[in-house]
Amino acid sequence: WISPPQERGTPAAPAVAFVPELVQASDRQVVWTEEVIGSPDAALASSREIVDRVVEELDLRLAADQRRDLERRLTNNEEAWRYFEKARRVGKSGGIPVNRRAATLLDSAIALDTAFARAYAGRAGLLASIGEMDRGLEDLERARLLDPDLPELLAAEGALKYFRQDYEGALRDWDSYLDRRPSDAEALLNVGLALRRLGRWEEALQRMERAHELNPRHANVLGNLINTHRLMKNYARAEDLIGLRESLPLELRHTGPLLRADWDQWSRLQHYGDVRAAERVLRVVADSVGSNRLLGWLVSSSLNVTWFGLPNWGFREDLRSVRAEDLELQGVRG
Repeated sequence: WISPPQERGTPAAPAVAFVPELVQASDRQVVWTEEVIGSPDAALASSREIVDRVVEELDLRLAADQRRDLERRLTNNEEAWRYFEKARRVGKSGGIPVNRRAATLLDSAIALDTAFARAYAGRAGLLASIGEMDRGLEDLERARLLDPDLPELLAAEGALKYFRQDYEGALRDWDSYLDRRPSDAEALLNVGLALRRLGRWEEALQRMERAHELNPRHANVLGNLINTHRLMKNYARAEDLIGLRESLPLELRHTGPLLRADWDQWSRLQHYGDVRAAERVLRVVADSVGSNRLLGWLVSSSLNVTWFGLPNWGFREDLRSVRAEDLELQGVRG
């Protein structure tokens, strides 16, 4: 954030500077870049000019719907945009509690801009994932009224079908969405999860690997990819991928599917008698999420965990001390 030069005694007007770049993916060479400075509203309004410059640089011939997708202005409210982006970042770790937090952030975005179609579509998918189907359908219809051509409508419809166990229908919607957003790593992950549900494991793995290639720092993608390799007994590849977790922000390293990967690793080490290595896994998780949440995770993840097999770290013996949100790490209710 910067303030442009002002006359003495004049209050500084807020301004934003951002630098869009067009980068050649194969060698990361910057093809075009330009600094844009202006008020927050002007910055949000600059997308069309940026699209025009990128199209000019690449000498592209865009179809009308492709140009509309690129030029679509999501919101005029800067604060609503911040909540929307924060919800996207939070949602990258996956899991029911995380999705609930992301949906709450979108509540704030929508409160600031009640015409924010993409926020409604995003919240529809999140609500479906936490079992609030009716509200999700309401959000989907609201988004459709606001912007009938919004690509994210297809993503939301896919989520609603997936959580109603209509995996074939979800696949159709997500594939249609990917026709318009081919580099969306999260959508590719979702396709992989639906394919996995249908028993099409190799196809699922291909989609997840592609999602990871597009966004190596997406915690939900990485965790699901690790777990899929383990389920397919590709243990060497799974171990290689676990090593990539260190590149993630600390708060994302033991969340959602990555926490499940921790559990699988601990379980396998216990099974083969490597107790010290298994305990190291638990200690890493405990340092990250806290011992009480770790206990909740262990209780909710497995029916065969015994107190005899746990290290003596001073856990309370009364399971009632485990908070409800701790059990929710794996979606356990009640």
